[in-house]
Amino acid sequence: KLSYTDEQKLIFDEIIQPTNPVLTIRATAGSSKSHSLVAAITRYKQIYPDASVRYIVFGKMASDEARTEFGPNAIVSTLHSYAYHHVIKQYSLGTVRSFLTWRDIPKSIRLPFGRDGEVLSLVDDYCKSEYKSLDEYTTALKQSDPEADMRLFPFAKRILNTMAQGGMPITHSFYLKLFHILVMAGTIELAHEDRLLVDEFQDMSGMALDIINAIPADQKVFVGDSNQSIFSFLKLKDGFSFYPNAKVLHLSKSFRVSNHYAPAIQQFLQDHLEPNAVFEGMEYPDDVKPVTKAYLTRTNASLIGKMIELNKSGTPYHLSSKTKIKDIFKFPLALIYAKPGFDQKDPELKHLQHDIDDWGSLPLAEREKLSLTKHLKDANINDQKITSAINLILNFDRQDIIDAHKHAESHKNEVCDLQIMTGHSSKGCTRDIIELDNDLNEAVEDLLKIPMHKLTSEERSEIALYFVCVTRHRYQLINCKHLKDI
Repeated sequence: KLSYTDEQKLIFDEIIQPTNPVLTIRATAGSSKSHSLVAAITRYKQIYPDASVRYIVFGKMASDEARTEFGPNAIVSTLHSYAYHHVIKQYSLGTVRSFLTWRDIPKSIRLPFGRDGEVLSLVDDYCKSEYKSLDEYTTALKQSDPEADMRLFPFAKRILNTMAQGGMPITHSFYLKLFHILVMAGTIELAHEDRLLVDEFQDMSGMALDIINAIPADQKVFVGDSNQSIFSFLKLKDGFSFYPNAKVLHLSKSFRVSNHYAPAIQQFLQDHLEPNAVFEGMEYPDDVKPVTKAYLTRTNASLIGKMIELNKSGTPYHLSSKTKIKDIFKFPLALIYAKPGFDQKDPELKHLQHDIDDWGSLPLAEREKLSLTKHLKDANINDQKITSAINLILNFDRQDIIDAHKHAESHKNEVCDLQIMTGHSSKGCTRDIIELDNDLNEAVEDLLKIPMHKLTSEERSEIALYFVCVTRHRYQLINCKHLKDI
């Protein structure tokens, strides 16, 4: 017979008989939040079998798992599939693509020569933003980036209108934006839910918050952990901060992490993220034999370095990443093949190419004294992506990096006990053993000296990433330098 903690029982009671229309559940790493929600909704549906329950999660894999766990007791969907159901069936839109290229743009939209990548990037950025019109977005961008090229906006507008009229393929971000606009305008009226559950509430886009606010429900249940808010660079918001009057309950027992590490993790939380945090672990038998292992890095460059090391030793490994291979290797390969005067189409590499061109314009005598690598390092001292890619190239043979890129796709399909991934990709992962790359320890070393109330959102996000990384293991944690007394 399953036994539940007192914290879980409080959640069951609050969902069956709410004392507040909004319930927030602060669920620490490994606290079985999904299992707790499934148990709560199972009890709720036994009493109210005709009640409607919707659970919104983020990511297809999480959605598929939750759908299996909830069975017929809840409609589980991502925000995208929720939007798709409302928009695609109602409007004659084009084929859905993950991303667009210049080939998808009708010839009638004559883009400025060589600027198609920038225009499509502008369209995608707007579609992912919280703004309900391109004009709103344009005004905000002018304020935040005075150097933005406003001449591209009329072309972006034509592409958006053509997509809306079914004249070209659309992206997932486009139909979500269309849904957002129509919901906020009242054109689409969303069905009432008796219980609305939303996961990962610590990392919400402004658009997602708008849509969730607009869903009519007797009770809204928001689940997540502000101490695992690791995507500040994506301009995401802590949804909990928008509901100060919600009923707050906790899940503070981790059903993943060994009790051997729990006190040190709790101390880390209290010292750097949340003064009153509680983190309890699991009691495991002493004779258990760890089998599965994950190696976590802070940057893609360190991930490539580990790939090279494993490739040279002939060690099998699974490369676990939601990022495309070309994006993992983008900066190191751009540096390996760097040449002045190259017509760089990738918006993310334009700045780098500008620095390469600057070096190329120097007199030959100066270029012989100052290498391209040194010039780029000096010009990008605060750019982590470029700096870490330069260090990778200085530390490894260029051919080894090219070979790692060549074989990376096959390692994505490799099935074995060793996984390698970045800390950001490790969210949701559980392994017997976790080993941290030194770059994770180095990234927070100076930040841990700053009082928590003085941390910027980016600095807090960095410390939260470290907390995520040190709570992925069941039994063993290797090379973790910032937990006390372990």
